[in-house]
Amino acid sequence: MTQSVIHIMAVIVPKKLIAPSVSTIFLNVNSCAIVNCGMEDPIGIKGLEYQKILDLIASRVDVCVSGIANYFKHFMAVAGGEVKNPRHRVALLCREHGLPDRIRVDAMSAFDDSGLQKATYEDMIDLFSSLMYAPGVKGASAMKLQGLAGYIMMMGNHEHRCGSCDAVIVADD
Repeated sequence: MTQSVIHIMAVIVPKKLIAPSVSTIFLNVNSCAIVNCGMEDPIGIKGLEYQKILDLIASRVDVCVSGIANYFKHFMAVAGGEVKNPRHRVALLCREHGLPDRIRVDAMSAFDDSGLQKATYEDMIDLFSSLMYAPGVKGASAMKLQGLAGYIMMMGNHEHRCGSCDAVIVADD
């Protein structure tokens, strides 16, 4: 994935008359796998005139465009890092990010089918972003998988995990 990543911007327009979501995504040209780096807060359009809505969307797109280089640098810095106990991590990530059990089983099967004994963050990003094309994966789960791939890209090597069970350690506030 490292050699063949291109960036595109997504403006997702829902079917109902509500504000579109603007998100920075990366696309693997070999697999068409989508990595969603996270959406900004929802755009509030209630009470705005049409031109103000367009201006607000344009400003969100500008924010995404200005962050492209930093997202890509972050990806390059994370990609080669080794994931400890990757098979177990696949199951944990599915549970931690609210993916349905069926998707978790598909993810585990895809990891097993890959034959990987060790995995990098790039492997994990590719696994989850490509899984959206598995038979039976519905739209909401596909978006969660894209978001999980983006989460791994942005946070994967910065998480604090337990040394024995690998669960995320949440800091006390």
